[in-house]
Order: sequence, then structure tokens, then C-alpha cells
Amino acid sequence: MKQNFTIKFLIFVLLVTTEIYSQKLHITGKIFDTETKKDLPYANLRVMGSNICTVANLDGNFKLNLISGCYSIIASSIGYISDTVKVDLKENKSLNFFLNKGISKVDQMKSNDFINKIIEHAIETKNKNRKKIKSYKYSAYSKGIIKTTRDFSQTTIDFADEENDKLKITGMLEKEIRGFYKAPNKSKYFIVAGRQTENIPQYINAMTGGIEIQNFYDENIEFMGRYIPSPISKRALKYYDYSYVKEIVSGKQKIFQISFKVKNPSTLGFYGNLFISDSSFALLKVDAYINSSANPGGIFKYVKIFQQFSIYENDIILPVDYHLIAEGNYLGLAEFALELNSVMYDYRINFQLDDDIFNRAILTVLPDAYRKDKSFWESVRAIPNTSEERRAYSKIRAFQNKKKIKVSNLLFSSRIKLSEDFSIMGPLSIYNFNKVEGSNLGLGIYYNDVNSKRLTGSINLAYGFADKKIKKEFRINYLLGKYRTTAIDFYAYDKITSLFNNSDNYNKFTSTWLSLLTKYDFRDYYYTKGFKFGISGDVSSILNMGLGYVNKSDLSARNNSDFSFFYKTKKYSTNLPVYDTKIHALSATFKLDFRKFIEDGFFIKRLSM
Repeated sequence: MKQNFTIKFLIFVLLVTTEIYSQKLHITGKIFDTETKKDLPYANLRVMGSNICTVANLDGNFKLNLISGCYSIIASSIGYISDTVKVDLKENKSLNFFLNKGISKVDQMKSNDFINKIIEHAIETKNKNRKKIKSYKYSAYSKGIIKTTRDFSQTTIDFADEENDKLKITGMLEKEIRGFYKAPNKSKYFIVAGRQTENIPQYINAMTGGIEIQNFYDENIEFMGRYIPSPISKRALKYYDYSYVKEIVSGKQKIFQISFKVKNPSTLGFYGNLFISDSSFALLKVDAYINSSANPGGIFKYVKIFQQFSIYENDIILPVDYHLIAEGNYLGLAEFALELNSVMYDYRINFQLDDDIFNRAILTVLPDAYRKDKSFWESVRAIPNTSEERRAYSKIRAFQNKKKIKVSNLLFSSRIKLSEDFSIMGPLSIYNFNKVEGSNLGLGIYYNDVNSKRLTGSINLAYGFADKKIKKEFRINYLLGKYRTTAIDFYAYDKITSLFNNSDNYNKFTSTWLSLLTKYDFRDYYYTKGFKFGISGDVSSILNMGLGYVNKSDLSARNNSDFSFFYKTKKYSTNLPVYDTKIHALSATFKLDFRKFIEDGFFIKRLSM
């Protein structure tokens, strides 16, 4: 089974690669309101006769990735009459659309029964839609933006400065995703490519994965770990109140705009507007906010969610985008804003989808996902960067490149980095003092393979001037397997250690200066010498097993120093003896873990239940 899945996985990677690099040409442009000449944010573009589509950004700019050929491009936006342009694409092209407004009719005579009937039909349409869907796959491009009052081009922050009160982009991340769904409830995401500005850890990109893409055709929408009923869920009419706003006529299509809010303000919910087709009763757009009860800790000033849907073959309705915009204030100290923008395209609906894809990993990062070059991103970016985003990328990159190591940071560091992989013991750890060793000087060299994240190792040497002993430690750890799920660990040592050090919350620096200044050493010490070896790994997605061997000797230590800067007549407490022992032991471990997980490209990360 494992070999079978590996073969299918490799085939999938080849298909993904072919799919991406075949998209060598693109159409870029802008969508305007004909009358006002203003931009139309989040307008839709679709290739007639296909499942290829995209969405304009907040500024009305779009980018449509295609191979060479002849196409009919449809631009549309609810409330506007759609426009179709034929394109013979042989090279990159620029194309602008000007859409005319439809007719809006306001009729205050619509009864509650009439409105509720529309919602009932929308719920029925949603249920029929779900039954039609056996499986589908899609591509998605997702962009996340973080805004704060801190400008990363500055090395110091003055919060009294007026400029620093303005929110500005301080972090960005992007992902190219492949999503899979199989009825009734199986889903899986692959991150084909990911990147983020240097000030955002890579694991954050992987941990969000496809999770930020929600669907209002589901029964519940997840937000901050909590589930909120959709306004067209089975219990929607008992949960929400609905009000008629107006009818919008765009060409031959008539759309009902209906506002909604929760019946009980103390319950989690949304409020805003739904746009429902008069002919099919399909929900075509949601423009909503999260209410105060769904606002965790009240940290957000507002959270806006915007989503649009398109109708594909066999009248199947699927989302084409998802946008979340939020602004908040953390503990009243720091203002921030978040934006998540996703576009879903290239749907393939109701085809044979193997169950092997849906293992316990809900998300898998492909091995080379974080090694894509600039040309790759230019070819797949479905939401063009705004001018503000382009400036932010350059500014953050420049800031990261010019950061200087401060002398104060070196002096108070436990480790000093020599290169990407190597570091040495820092000044904070070189000197220590205790009642057994007296003054103690150490030297440590550390290795951590940053690129492959498989090998780590360290060598530590120390000499105690009072007990006249050299202490030695050598450790090496190597991780095997595609997701480094098998660990081989070897540790050899001849050192001094403290009793009950697992429950000791103080570091050696604190202990050293307490001894030198107050002649108070709260630890007791003993010598230990030996080695241990262990190997452990995942036998399956739920079972981890391991074997280990320990050979060690423990010897008592005694006071060898009575030095302190002060309290010359005071004595250190007598070091407690231990039983002198020799141990030879075999160990075995057996762990069961039924949690689902994320394969982040390097490791497997288990999710909370």
C-alpha cells in the first residue's frame, strides 16, 4: 500500500509540475466601472467553456495565466452587466474591461414569508449541490498580509511618532495549493509552493496551509478554532433573521440582495448581505462580518469576510475566492491588521479519486515547495501584488539584509553563530562556578544542518579548577525518512550534573552569581560517566516504536571550593552524596497517536484534538 501511494504521489508531482510550467503566458489588466471609471475590486474573470478563472485584487487588477491559444474571456461582477472579449493569445497581453451597472430595484413590500422562502430555496439548492458532488480537485493561490504600526525599515521604534501610528505591511506570505475533496467529508491539501518574507517563520506558512480557505456552502465556517453556522446551513432560519434589501438586474440575470443577522446577539454568528440568484436560488456572493460574540477576547475591531461562487458543469456550484480582512488591537498596546486572499481555479469535478490520497495527513508540503525561484512566482501569482505590497517586499528584505549584530547581544548570548550551520558557546556559558568544581571554563561547538534538517551534533569540554577534572560531552542525532520520522541518537559523556536537575528552573548563570556574591549554592552535584544509544521511529501513521541502551556510572562529588567575593567565614552547604552505581539497561517504547497531522516538507506535526 505504501509503495502504491508513493508511485501515485510521484505521478501527482509530475502532473503538478507540468500544469504549472505549461502556463507560460498571461493576460493582465484592470476592471473598471464604465460610468465612474473607478476600479472594481474582486471582479471575476472566467475563460468561456472551461473551469479556468481568477479574481481581481482590491485595486481591480487581475492576472490570468494561460497557455497560447484562442479564448473568450468573461468579466463579471454582481450588480454589473458582464462583458466578453475574444483573445488570440500568442504572447503576454494587457487587457482592460469596462462594466456597465445593472438596474437595482428597491421594493419594500416583500414579506417575511417571501424572504424566508428564498432562503429555504437557497438551502435546498445547497443540499442538492452537495449531492451532485462526488469529488473534485482544484488549484488555489493564497496570499496573506500582516500590517502593524512597526516599520521594519527602522531599527528603533518610537510609538509617540505619528508615522508609527499608521498601519503598514510588515509581513507577507504566499502559497500555491492543490486541494482535493471526496464525498462525503474527505479533504486534503498539498502545498506546491510557499514563500514568506524573512521575518515570518516558514512553519507558519505550512501550518495555515489550505485551512484559511473556507466555503459558505458548508454547514459551518471555522474561525479561530470555533465553528459558526453558515447563513444557508440546515438550521439557518432558526439561527438568523433575514431582511429584503433590493433586486439587482444584470442583463438577463436577477439577483436578490438579502441582509441577515443572528436572532440572539449573544450567539456566535455573522451579519451582512447575501446575493442569491432568482432563477437557480444559488448563493452567488457573501459579504459579511463576524459579530462581537464570535470575536475572541474582543481583540478585533472588525472581521470582514467576502466570498463569491461560480456555477460549473451540471450546475455544480463551487467557490472561486475567499477574502478575510481584519483589524484589531492587542491588549490595547499594538494595532494590527490581517488580510487573507485566496483564489480557487482549474476545477476538475466528479472524476475518479483514489482513497490513498486521503491519509491521516490533512496537509502535505511537497519537498521542493520552498525552493521556487522568482520566475515561478511570476507565472503562478493569481492575485497581482499592489504597489504597497511590492514596496513592502523590498523594504522588509532590505531591513533583514542590513541587520547588525550588537555587541551587547554577543556578550549575553549562550551561543554565537559562526555560519548557517555552526555555532560556538557564547560568553554567558563559558564561565561557571559551583562548590564542587570551583571556577569552571568551558568550550562548546554545535552543528545544526539548517538546509536538510537531519543532522545535529555537539561537543562540549570543560575544566574545573577546584576538582581538577576535565568534563566531556559528545552528542549526535540523525533523522531518517522522508519526513524525518526515524531518529538515531548517540550520547557519550563524562561530566558533572546536579541532583533533580529536571525540576531546577534556574540556569547556571544564576547559580554562579548567587555563589560568588552570596555564597549560596542551592544545588547538589554528582559525577556521571557513560553513553546511551537509541533509535525510534514511526512504524505507521499512528504507531511509534523505539529501542535504547544505557551504560553509565554515577559517583559522589564533594566540596572542593569555598570561594566567594564576600562572606569569607561562611561555608557552603555540604554536597550530598549519591549511591555509587553502575547501570546497564535496555529500554523499549511504544506510542499510539491517533491525531491527524501536517507534513510540512520536513517534519510531521501533530494537530491538537
